[in-house]
Amino acid sequence: METPPSKRFQQIHLGHCAFAVPEERRFVTENLIRATGGLVGTPDEIITMLEEREAMGLNEVALLPSMDQARVNLNDFAELVIKRYRC
Repeated sequence: METPPSKRFQQIHLGHCAFAVPEERRFVTENLIRATGGLVGTPDEIITMLEEREAMGLNEVALLPSMDQARVNLNDFAELVIKRYRC
């Protein structure tokens, strides 16, 4: 690694929670996201996932949409999932 030790964290975490680095995009599949607990699916499927996870002790979620889609994703989640979620 040519990056100096004091800057390696920047290279290692490039894009973290913001975007997929081009050479790593091929690893980010729907199956991987589903297998690692990601909320992927229709609003009804996501509500079911949340209910199942709540029954296992989940009490909060974090949404990390890409910045170019954040407003749309967060509005959709609020309107299509949160408003319909049975508390």
